[in-house]
Amino acid sequence: MHCLQHLYVYAVLVFEAMATFVGQVSVLSLIALFGAATTAMVSHRCLDSSPLHAPAARNHVGLFCR
Repeated sequence: MHCLQHLYVYAVLVFEAMATFVGQVSVLSLIALFGAATTAMVSHRCLDSSPLHAPAARNHVGLFCR
C-alpha cells in the first residue's frame, strides 16, 4: 500500500531511465556516424587521383592507406 501512494516516484525513475538510454544510444550513433564519415574521407583521399590532390596524396599515401 505504501508503494502505491508514491507511484509517481517510480514513474519518474522509469522515465529517467528511458531518457538516459535514448540519450546514450543517440550519442553512440553520432560517434559511429562521424567515425564512418572520417573513414570514408580518408579512404577517398587514398583513391583520389585528381591533379589538384595528386602530389599531396602521393607523399602521404602511406599514412592513410593499408
